[in-house]
Amino acid sequence: MRLKLLLLVVISLSLSAGCSVMRKGTTGRSSFYVGGTAMGGNASWPPPSSSGKGSGKGSGKGDVKEAAGGSGRGSARGNKGSGKYDNKSGHKADYGDVYAGGLSADPALASFQELETEHVKFSYYDPFKGRDYLRYDLDAMRRGFHYPCNGWFTSDYGMRSGSMHTGVDLRANAESNVYAAFDGVVRMSKNYSSYGNVVVVRHYNGLETVYSHNSRNTVRTGDRVKAGDVIAKVGRTGRATAEHVHFEVRVKGQHFDPKLLIDVKNNTLASGSLYVYDRNGTIVASSKPLSPGQMPEQKHETVSAPSQARPSSPGSAYSSSSDYHIVVKGDTLYSLARRYGTTVNKLMRLNGLASSKIITGQRLRLK
Repeated sequence: MRLKLLLLVVISLSLSAGCSVMRKGTTGRSSFYVGGTAMGGNASWPPPSSSGKGSGKGSGKGDVKEAAGGSGRGSARGNKGSGKYDNKSGHKADYGDVYAGGLSADPALASFQELETEHVKFSYYDPFKGRDYLRYDLDAMRRGFHYPCNGWFTSDYGMRSGSMHTGVDLRANAESNVYAAFDGVVRMSKNYSSYGNVVVVRHYNGLETVYSHNSRNTVRTGDRVKAGDVIAKVGRTGRATAEHVHFEVRVKGQHFDPKLLIDVKNNTLASGSLYVYDRNGTIVASSKPLSPGQMPEQKHETVSAPSQARPSSPGSAYSSSSDYHIVVKGDTLYSLARRYGTTVNKLMRLNGLASSKIITGQRLRLK
């Protein structure tokens, strides 16, 4: 009996010790996998984040995921998300930013087709490169700019007596210097119709500037110029009655008001921003961003509305004809036919119109 009792006591003690070992082992096992490190029986829950690969990823899905890694991966994902948020919150304008030398590395910029070297309005270079628009930070570009001449403003951009004055006139002393406004490449340098001696410079920012009525040009097609380089001498060649510089700004061959780019009162670059849009082949420029389909205010339109302006004054210059018209509020095919000496039927035929209805911003071919 004594032996039996002794055996029962020994078995009882053995079972009690085994259970204690199993409980202790279970506690140790749960803490072993925290962060992939053996932390012993004193581990707490939830476990602390480690500096490994993925707590950011796990932070939204529970602490178990967080225990599997660290913060690096999560922070990267957060940055990506904030970038998308920025684009949705109005910073898309940065996508259109163009800086002074932004396109200088593009070989197409200095590659000209024959028509581009022979005619002012033929320019096949596309500076948009898939952008919705171009935004020029004029304040940032001021250092790389030079005013076209040492002169004064005498004649504005816009319609006059049925003809389009495609630039502004800057009166200056005969034989004084004509300067390149920005760095760029000379696209055209020749005597050209009513322009007289004209120089067209394609700039590394995608704009083109035109300088005409020069007494002589001092650069040739293909020359690379810097802002402030002398490119011509002030004269009165072509259709002009006094020495001056007829100055234009164009994108893809289409002109817009140079006063969006230059301050003609202070002979400096304008301030703020210049926005340039390609609306189905029509270039639209504004000092403010435009929503899709919106046209700029009257004073900033690509082609100014007809006005009762006085006839061309001495020193003014304009192109001999305008091949296109941008429709503004109040225009009708009948009024345009009378203004340009044509007929409604001809305008409809030239523009493939099924009816006489036209809309603001529409580009109409005139001849």
